[in-house]
Amino acid sequence: MSKDTKITVLCYAREPIVSESVESNIELLERCERGPLVDRVVLRGWPESVRLDGEESPTREVVGQFEQFEAWGERHGVSLQPAFERRTRCSIADDEHSVLVTPLLCLAIYRNQELAGVFPHSVDGETYTVRAAIETLLSGELPTPSQSGRQADRLAPK
Repeated sequence: MSKDTKITVLCYAREPIVSESVESNIELLERCERGPLVDRVVLRGWPESVRLDGEESPTREVVGQFEQFEAWGERHGVSLQPAFERRTRCSIADDEHSVLVTPLLCLAIYRNQELAGVFPHSVDGETYTVRAAIETLLSGELPTPSQSGRQADRLAPK
C-alpha cells in the first residue's frame, strides 16, 4: 500500500457499552491507530434500533449509514445479516413500522475516504467478525471480503 493511502476506521457501538467483549475489541482497535496501517480510528455510539421510515435527524443518519453499508455489501457479494436485522414492530400510538436492529459493534473501514469494508458481514454462511477485521488490521493488512471465510474460521470464537 502506498504512503499516500489513508485508512480510517469508524467503529459504531451501541450505547451504553456494557459488554466486556465490546470493550476489549475497542481497546484492540485503538492499538491499530498506533500501528503502521491505520491513520485514524473514530468511535461513534448508535442506538439498538431505529425506525427505517423515521424523519428524525439522528435516526436518518444511522439509516443512511446502513444504506451505504448495504450497497457496499451488494457490490462485494456479502450479506450484512444477521448482524443487521430488519423487523416489523407495532405500537399503540401507530400502526406497524419497520425498524433496523444494529449490531453491538460495527466497523466501517475507509481507504482514501472510500468505503472499503463493513464488519461484521457474512459470505456463504460464514461470518467475518469485527474481531477478525481488527486482528487483520493489527497484522498490517487491510481486511477484504474475500478473506472472510478463511479468517472467520481462524478468528471467530467457537
